[in-house]
Amino acid sequence: MKELRGKHVVFIVENLSVPFDRRVWREANALKEAGSNVSVICPKGLKQDTKSYEIINDIEIYRYSIPLTQSLAVGYLWEYFKAFWATFFILLKINLKQKVNAIHVANPLEIFFPLGWLGKILNYKFIFDHHDLSPESFIYKYNVSKDSIIVKIILLMERLTVHTSDFIFSTNDSLRKIVIERDQADPSKVTIVRNGPDKSFLPVKSNPLLKKGKDFLLSYIGVMGIMDGVENIIYAIEYLVKEEDYNNFHTILIGYGDEYNNHKKLIKNLRLESFIEMPGRLSDDDVKEILSTCDICLAPDPRNGLNEYHTMNKIMDYMRMEKPIVSFDLDETKFSAGEAALYVENNDVIGFANAIRSLLNDDKLRKKLGLIGKERVEKKLTWEHSKKNLLKEYQRILSEEK
Repeated sequence: MKELRGKHVVFIVENLSVPFDRRVWREANALKEAGSNVSVICPKGLKQDTKSYEIINDIEIYRYSIPLTQSLAVGYLWEYFKAFWATFFILLKINLKQKVNAIHVANPLEIFFPLGWLGKILNYKFIFDHHDLSPESFIYKYNVSKDSIIVKIILLMERLTVHTSDFIFSTNDSLRKIVIERDQADPSKVTIVRNGPDKSFLPVKSNPLLKKGKDFLLSYIGVMGIMDGVENIIYAIEYLVKEEDYNNFHTILIGYGDEYNNHKKLIKNLRLESFIEMPGRLSDDDVKEILSTCDICLAPDPRNGLNEYHTMNKIMDYMRMEKPIVSFDLDETKFSAGEAALYVENNDVIGFANAIRSLLNDDKLRKKLGLIGKERVEKKLTWEHSKKNLLKEYQRILSEEK
């Protein structure tokens, strides 16, 4: 791909560290493999990605410290203020070291549009990677009115980012439609690059010891924030164990987030420690072992005016591992999983519990759904399919550079 060879692309992300942010890391590696020079600017992680600078896969990663806060006022503004200026000065440093041809900005939050204005001076392309709905996320997380001044500011930043961008990548049709209709993006400048597991994310040998002497294992992997609904799993298990006396299973909830400690307290208060463990974030090897061993994978994200528009990484990971899924009825999850999942309507926790039980009681159905998911993700939804769209558009974008 001669248009990409030697071109310098800088990825910018604020809400996750890299390579922990798997989407950004896949995109960065795709461009590196195509011959581009790649740098990343991101915050440091809590337990991983803690170095200020390191090189992985010949990709230079620059990280800065950031205050993590759940507060709505000063703390929230300070976090993004520091993120913007840290990113700004690192970008200037990188550009002095080697000319930047494009910056690739992942949301949330849409604070980096001034770097697109700077690109008019420094002659680089500004590419927006739209994979979250920032206004809706803020409304849900902080329980504020959609008419509040801060939500209006976030909407304005979203629109400014869209109109500053030379090109936009959306993770699915729902987000593409929103960015075109709400922000009046030029449809010819918006293309879909879906999330999906790469070819290295494959099943490994199962480990029966993970089941803690039970016949079955349930698993979840993902973020544990207020909008992710992990408490729905906990309440569903409480119902199965205490109301239905159905308890021949163990559960492993993998991940971390703002609600992690609250979930641990809830498990303790409900006296479910012998049925649920929460090991936090784990290595890919540990994750693959758990998912390869489990019998059912869980997607507890509620329908809330936000989750139905998002493509969940975990859904494709579950399908790649040939596992049946229990999920609430979400539009983009249904597109991803198709008939590989049992869907529960109306955020019904008891319905979620009953779907788990019906799958545990039906070996043939579990195998059928798992096989459907595996075939669907391999034919249509692996990262290798999405990478083609990414590189195709990058070839065109960078070939237009003056």
